[in-house]
Amino acid sequence: MESHQIEVNLVSSSRTDKGIDVPRWLDSGEYKTGRKETEAEMQAIRIKHNLFQGDWN
Repeated sequence: MESHQIEVNLVSSSRTDKGIDVPRWLDSGEYKTGRKETEAEMQAIRIKHNLFQGDWN
């Protein structure tokens, strides 16, 4: 790809079979890698497990 904007434009032209249009944009934020959550942080996450294969959450 020549630029991120070209990628965003390509994805923007996509629609679902039902015609649903989902907004998308380029997130130019910087995110640190390699961060490890503490056990307390992981326990604080409230996950609602689906009845069908909820262990996949």
